[in-house]
Amino acid sequence: MQKFIGVGLLVLMPILGWANTENTQDSAQQLLSKMQIAMHTLNYYGTVTSFKQGRLQHLQFSHNNENGKEVERVLILKPMRKMIREASKVSTFFKSGRVVVDHQPIKQTFLLELPKNLEDISNCYFIEYGDEATIAGLAARIVVLRSKDNFRYSRKIWVDKKSFLPLKFELIHLGISLEQTVFTQLEIKEDFIINPLLAEPLGISEEKKQHIHRLEQLSVEQASFAINKLPNGFRPVLFTRRAMAHSKNLTEHLVLNDGFSSVSIYFELKNPTIKLGQRSLGSLNAISRLLADYHLTVMGEVPIETVKMIAENIVLKIP
Repeated sequence: MQKFIGVGLLVLMPILGWANTENTQDSAQQLLSKMQIAMHTLNYYGTVTSFKQGRLQHLQFSHNNENGKEVERVLILKPMRKMIREASKVSTFFKSGRVVVDHQPIKQTFLLELPKNLEDISNCYFIEYGDEATIAGLAARIVVLRSKDNFRYSRKIWVDKKSFLPLKFELIHLGISLEQTVFTQLEIKEDFIINPLLAEPLGISEEKKQHIHRLEQLSVEQASFAINKLPNGFRPVLFTRRAMAHSKNLTEHLVLNDGFSSVSIYFELKNPTIKLGQRSLGSLNAISRLLADYHLTVMGEVPIETVKMIAENIVLKIP
């Protein structure tokens, strides 16, 4: 048995506001919970168009769940590469034949990542229904995650009424759309057969595989710096110390997260290759500055106000 859904790119026709109830926020949050379950349990394949950081990409995507084991596959057309995620491992196959295997990827999905506990995000976002919409004849419910402050982006998610899969998602700041991702074609199957385009290439020798094993996570207390104040909702989730590709010196890396948005802090001895100042690309913002004899870089898919606040509140620890 299979279901075929055609989704038109960015075709949106608001038709009817969602009925007001006393429990509107709870109901919208319940729909997100159903979407979260559907994303992990259903077998589906589709064509996706994504506009992110000023770049338009077209890709093939599939998700397969067999007896609780999830496998995601994605084929990105430009530059050509194929990626397969299974368990906590992501294998990237490049057109040149090179293969990179990341054994501890930071992101848990290629599609739309939601926090495991949706209750956590209610402190930072208003979760509510927007208008209903028709996307190429398919009814969808729009869930709006509206930021309660200026330190994170708002989000809109179009959820299929029947399968509960996300059909489209959008990142918004100050009323401006920064990113959009939409299924232009989606097929849901009970019995999943891997599309040959997404299958792992055969005959790749182990010598061509580059394995990445991240360093063991350290305690945040071991960092050489401290943060006097963080935006509401952000908390440390990962801290490591390692040598980066551009430097022989060890770089400290701290990751902050609010359930949706992540911010990375890089701290290292002065490096002439690092440009000071502010940089922006689409939803990505970064600031680099000097702190005594060190270079400090704060970057993430958050508003510039967020990286500024974090960077300005970082101080050296007193020995």
